[in-house]
Amino acid sequence: MQDENFPGKLKMKFSLILIALVAAVSANADTTVYEAVYFPAAPVNVSTNLRVVGGLNAERNQFPYQVSLQRLRLIAYYHICGGTILSPNWVLSAAHCTPNGYTYRVAAGILLQSDSGVLGQQTVAVAQVINHALYPGNNIVAPNDVSLVRLASSLVYGISVQALPIPPRGYEARGEAILSGWGLIRTGGSIPDRLQFANLPIVPERADAETPVYKAEYLPATPVNVSKNLRIVGGFNAERNQFPYQVSLQRRGLITFSHICGGTIISPNWVLTAAHCTPDGNTYRVVAGIILQSDVNVPGQQTIAVAQVINNALYPGNNVVAPNDVSLLHLASSLIFGESVRALPIPPRWHQARGEAILSGWGLTRTGGSIPDHLQFANLPIVPERVNIKIKIKIKLCQFLFITSMQVSLVFSLLTSAVLATANYSNYNAAYLDTPLKVSDGLQIIGGFNALRNQFPYQVSVQRLWILTYSHVCGGSIISSNWVLTASHCTTSGTYRVVAGIVLQTDENVFGQQTLAVSEIINHPLYPETDAVAPNDISLLRLSRSLIYVENVQPIPIPHRGYVAEGDAVLTGWGLTRPSALTVPNHLQFAYLPIVPGEECDNILNDLLGDRNPFDVELNVCSGIRNGGESACSGDSGGPLVNNGLLVGVVSWVLVPCGGHNAPTVYGKTSAFTDWIVQNTNGEVEPAIL
Repeated sequence: MQDENFPGKLKMKFSLILIALVAAVSANADTTVYEAVYFPAAPVNVSTNLRVVGGLNAERNQFPYQVSLQRLRLIAYYHICGGTILSPNWVLSAAHCTPNGYTYRVAAGILLQSDSGVLGQQTVAVAQVINHALYPGNNIVAPNDVSLVRLASSLVYGISVQALPIPPRGYEARGEAILSGWGLIRTGGSIPDRLQFANLPIVPERADAETPVYKAEYLPATPVNVSKNLRIVGGFNAERNQFPYQVSLQRRGLITFSHICGGTIISPNWVLTAAHCTPDGNTYRVVAGIILQSDVNVPGQQTIAVAQVINNALYPGNNVVAPNDVSLLHLASSLIFGESVRALPIPPRWHQARGEAILSGWGLTRTGGSIPDHLQFANLPIVPERVNIKIKIKIKLCQFLFITSMQVSLVFSLLTSAVLATANYSNYNAAYLDTPLKVSDGLQIIGGFNALRNQFPYQVSVQRLWILTYSHVCGGSIISSNWVLTASHCTTSGTYRVVAGIVLQTDENVFGQQTLAVSEIINHPLYPETDAVAPNDISLLRLSRSLIYVENVQPIPIPHRGYVAEGDAVLTGWGLTRPSALTVPNHLQFAYLPIVPGEECDNILNDLLGDRNPFDVELNVCSGIRNGGESACSGDSGGPLVNNGLLVGVVSWVLVPCGGHNAPTVYGKTSAFTDWIVQNTNGEVEPAIL
């Protein structure tokens, strides 16, 4: 997750513009001959359905410093390169992008190359180009490939247009950086219409480029030093309490204990780890409730001796790489469960892990290095058991995007049990998702991500008064300074308030945070206001006073009547991350989901629910990954589904259990209620003009 001061502390060196980069792993083909080239270097066609390899579609306003540098050819401008806003009058780009003798302009505030007239969009002519004096020109791949672009008029800063600070002289970028742009995703292809981004590791300038010979071995198997500033390649620093089942298994040396392996809490008295970690004749302990190896007496931290080690009887021992590498640790005393210490369920015998899993641990980040002080995690795809894979063992180090040396609780494929794959849905029921629950810091939406602060400024938490305190019950979307849109089943009775400008449920007095009472609730008149799942599940909340718009509090436009959402959409909320969870996540989550066409969705739901299907093609829209894994769940109700910068859906209901195979999430179709919204807000809310 990024720092709250993103993008101000973004570890991105502008010299990343030279991207002769990252030759991917050559797996099944002859050795490729690479050459350094610029890209794109010539205008290319735009495609609306492409994504950067290994990257993600950006959200509107996520990278407000990014511009499209465009060059005039004949009578039209075409995207040629990216650029970065440094000030209202200056943009930084690459010198190979701006040879003399051409006319340029920049387009700021856009997400799509096809954007036209979106809020904050600005197109400004380039008045002057200053290429670095030492760049040789002629599109030659060379150092000093940097260019300053002076704009003919000043940019007007807003939520979608902001400057990115440059680092001080001598700054050394380390760890991970974010790359964004509209670049080709394959040689000879088209540029994507939608801005793309990817998290990439910074490669040290003098990395050893000799070709390594790989062999199977365990990681690490011996204690090593701890370093506070390392990150797993392609991974992230974990948040405190994010992985409460993770423990550090430590072995006693002469007089002190050292981290040797990871482990997973499976009950108050048992931890699961790997048999190669626990050979006989040693003394072990586990440390639970920590995020840093250097943690001392943090709330919930517990250190307990291991009373008994039970290695799998079929594991051969002697640190041999072999199957049956699993071990049970019986603790000398019981763990006390709390926010930072919890058990992780193990899957049933027949469970088949699919999709993505989360790997966590304090493993080495490079061979021969130190273990990181900070717990790391990475999202990794599950590789099917019977895949034919031919891999060249000798691979150039810089060509291998390698998630290295993580010694962890995912031992013996365990714990892909975080991936929910339910085999049988014959007893499916449609259910609303508005149950008030406790908040936990350690959850993430399955297949989703922690949101960045200010990333989704239209999202609010709708909270209901329970006895003496307010609790999160649903999500909602700001559609004007006085109105929030949510779901009718969220607001059938009770006293409500909304909290805007937050990313954590536990946020207090962060910049822009606003808590406002709800003065009036207008549920749709055709909603039956019973516990039955039904269409017309949409509600307007009038606020007791006006929201003050700032960076983290902004409205989201609604679409015009009849608008049809297509492609990918983004779902946000604080809903449950697994059907059996008892707490909602503290951190706002988001996931990218494809829109499922209405007729197709209706057919899917008819197959699953029969005559109990409440889906209405005219009034509902749905999304979902066809193999399951990403969906809304309890606590997400009323929240936004956003497509192309428009609020196209209000979370209504889902099949339980959440996130199942072939099971879509169903939303109220905002465009079906546009006229009703305009009428009931007395024209204060108007649909976007496209």
